[in-house]
Amino acid sequence: MSLSDIDFEIEALRTRLESRENAFTELDAELVDLRNELAQFERDYNNKVRWVENEIKKLDEEILRLERQRTVNLYGDPDPHADWRFGWKPPEDYVNASEQFRRARTPAPPQTGGLMGRIKGGSAATVDETAVKKLYRQLARRFHPDLAETEADRAYRTQIMGQVNEAYTARSLSELKAFLDVPDRAPAQPVQQEPPAHIRLKQLQALYDELGAKIAALQREREQLMSSPLMDLKLDDRLARKQGRNLLDEIAADVRRELKEKQQRVEQLRRALH
Repeated sequence: MSLSDIDFEIEALRTRLESRENAFTELDAELVDLRNELAQFERDYNNKVRWVENEIKKLDEEILRLERQRTVNLYGDPDPHADWRFGWKPPEDYVNASEQFRRARTPAPPQTGGLMGRIKGGSAATVDETAVKKLYRQLARRFHPDLAETEADRAYRTQIMGQVNEAYTARSLSELKAFLDVPDRAPAQPVQQEPPAHIRLKQLQALYDELGAKIAALQREREQLMSSPLMDLKLDDRLARKQGRNLLDEIAADVRRELKEKQQRVEQLRRALH
């Protein structure tokens, strides 16, 4: 690509970048308004409804506790392994799900002997394991990828170390010795000076791609907010207001009635226990 072509590409990319920047700004402002709108609606919901729902949850737990206590008073302390609601008791050889899972994940004891044992026993007699291990450690200290200073050097060391591992697995002392003459580092590559126009084009392309990723993230967030249960409830509330109704007040009235019923149930159970 000639310099004139690159200059044309740079100008075209600048135009697309400006358009994408405007799209990002508009979408970001839209999301700020949407977040604030939902946050305010959530605060209204919490003030009118959520705290009542939390109280109902506490009362449900208290009702369960009192009903269990009443069962103990009537029938005695149940078997800890029994289901007090249905009177079911497990058989003597019963194994619960957690124990079955533990047994399934416990590895079987290793087997001794067999083919692998015979291979190891036979190879030890014909291969000088001491020399092989000593040379392997020496090569590993030279070619280990963690010693690399650059990505190119790491790729080079990874390739060489893979070949060393293959030779070690084969217990080939001669193959391992062949790596003694291999350079420790990848051969230096000549550095080519890139024209400034090429560099600028790459920089603009990187900015363009980065902005595209940010826009995609904002679009995903907008889709999540628009399809959230909170947004569904807010849209229902908006529709109700057009009909002259206040949906949150209606929900609050319903949960307060339920709260009162739960409170009465708790009082009944407490009186029955005394």
